[in-house]
Amino acid sequence: MGLINKISKLPVPAILIIMIFLGCNNQEIADEQNRQSENEYTQIGNQKSPGEYDTTSQMVSQDDEQLDWCYEHSVPESQCTQCNPNLIAGFKKSGDWCAGCGLPESHCRICNPEIMFPQEIVIKERKANSSRADKQEYEQLDWCYEHSVPESQCTQCNPNLIAGFKQSGDWCAGCGLPESHCRICNPEIMFPQEIIIKEREANSSRADKQEYEQLDWCYEHSVPESQCTQCRPDLIAGFKQSGDWCPPHDLPESHCRLCNPGIEFPQEVLIRERLITSAQNEIEVSLFFRPNANKCATDGALIQFASNETVERAGISVQTVRKANYSNVIEAPAEVVFDETKTLVISTTVSALVSRWLVSPGDAVDHGEPIAILQAPEIAGLKSSLISKHSDYELERKELERHMEMKQRNLISTVDFDRQVALTEKAQAELTSARGMLLATGLDESDIDYVISNNSVSNQFTLRAGSAGVIAVRIAKLGRLYGAGEALAMVADPEAIWIEAQLSEVKLKAVAPGQELIYTSDDRSMNRAGGKIIWVSDFLDQHTRTGTVRARVVDRNHGLSTGEFGRVKIFKKDNENAVLVPKDAVQWEGCCNVVFVQETLDRYRPRKVELVDSDGPFYQALGGIGAGERVVVDGSFLLKTELKKSSIGAGCCGLEPLG
Repeated sequence: MGLINKISKLPVPAILIIMIFLGCNNQEIADEQNRQSENEYTQIGNQKSPGEYDTTSQMVSQDDEQLDWCYEHSVPESQCTQCNPNLIAGFKKSGDWCAGCGLPESHCRICNPEIMFPQEIVIKERKANSSRADKQEYEQLDWCYEHSVPESQCTQCNPNLIAGFKQSGDWCAGCGLPESHCRICNPEIMFPQEIIIKEREANSSRADKQEYEQLDWCYEHSVPESQCTQCRPDLIAGFKQSGDWCPPHDLPESHCRLCNPGIEFPQEVLIRERLITSAQNEIEVSLFFRPNANKCATDGALIQFASNETVERAGISVQTVRKANYSNVIEAPAEVVFDETKTLVISTTVSALVSRWLVSPGDAVDHGEPIAILQAPEIAGLKSSLISKHSDYELERKELERHMEMKQRNLISTVDFDRQVALTEKAQAELTSARGMLLATGLDESDIDYVISNNSVSNQFTLRAGSAGVIAVRIAKLGRLYGAGEALAMVADPEAIWIEAQLSEVKLKAVAPGQELIYTSDDRSMNRAGGKIIWVSDFLDQHTRTGTVRARVVDRNHGLSTGEFGRVKIFKKDNENAVLVPKDAVQWEGCCNVVFVQETLDRYRPRKVELVDSDGPFYQALGGIGAGERVVVDGSFLLKTELKKSSIGAGCCGLEPLG
């Protein structure tokens, strides 16, 4: 230990690493850790802070109780009026009272947000010192947590070190790592830092366990363990003698949440904070089958009942695993949409606003049926132009009739007659153009004839359906002016709908036009419809990285509604050797999917299985179980509790080791 004394000024982790390299035994290392801890505590206890906080800085080396601090209300414990109501009179008498908030004025952070007690400075210093110490300790450990080698020797973080390792002959060409770092070729490798890290984790676990034991809490009855009358009936007399008893509920009045629902013990605040922290650090659980652990308590386990009669009383029943033809399927989210080839968007060629809708979404309409009343500034000019062009045409038409009579009598020349024919055709063309402009706005021939016959000129007109179908959606809002060409409504064929599914890149490659699928609605699980794939996208969405698969619904009485969401199952080729396991036989025991295989009438062995989802009451097993084996169905959950009985108490049967 003489050498250790010479290097005692080094950081603690560095001293421990050197001791391990020198071959010191575990007892010598533990003694050195204790000695360094005592020195560190002595140094902290002898420190003094300058300035006006000389007294409070001594509290750093003392317990939280000596700190005189109420963590619940953030004021000194000896002055907390919420924990000690008898102090209120003294504060009021001294004039230190905030009547609006019901607190001493010197404690009221609502009225005086700048309040800062000396204890708060000490607490902040403790947290800062702890963070700095942890950071310094990890930096001195010289460890790369990403690649599990010493940081100063990590060739993946520091590629410039590679040449040195190769030059010294310490290199694994197959794995691209130093031979002394390659755990694939040398799985027994163990660095000194790893021993220290494991010791820290073990110490942390022991500290957590001790903390929970010191919490004094009965998790079964949600009261302090030392006061629980249901676990310790001998305490009942004391509570009754003190008058703290609720006869109707046979509990202390201070524990009865039925009569006093606002009861909250200090331990509950700590437990709630721990649960919140645990939830934030919880590992996300997959919605699909989770992979089995390589090694766990299930390995080698065997469940032995006391007798065959015990098995019968437990309600255990088994089924035989069998092989069957099974259709592999691909599942994906999907949506029901209208067939775009039979959908018409209704718009107008002029700027217009909808003053009144004549139909509602879902209403059936015929071709040319009025669907809305529109107002447009330009429509009056188009109507006036129509009337003018019609008058010009009528004038030229009548003039042509007179020219024809005069031509028959040889009263005019052929040139004059041809000139009149040209003028009439020109007037007719201009009239046709004017009618076309109005037809494009949404009027039909009857509307145009009405304008001509009645010389009706206004900025109001009727928008009509361009085809038969149902009003899929009313896009335009009442009173809003829309520009020319903007969609106002959509008419679709209710019998022509598509199912569009979004598939990942891998799944997309496994489907092709002509394959069949089944669509199941999310909100009505019994509502299904068959379809046939008519198109598979060649491109992926740049945001979702999925491609679209489009299918035509083949069921006439499908009952689907456009816009609803669901899932599709696309069927691939049949698997003639699929191993099917009853779904009720499979249990998730914490780290693995297991079934319980019957070996004898009173002996069952848990077996890990790899599963794929399927329709009906079966899973497809890819491994872990074979056809012909018998697995527990009714009572499988009971057997699962036997595997977990270390955490929930002993069961009715035994758990034996393998053999």
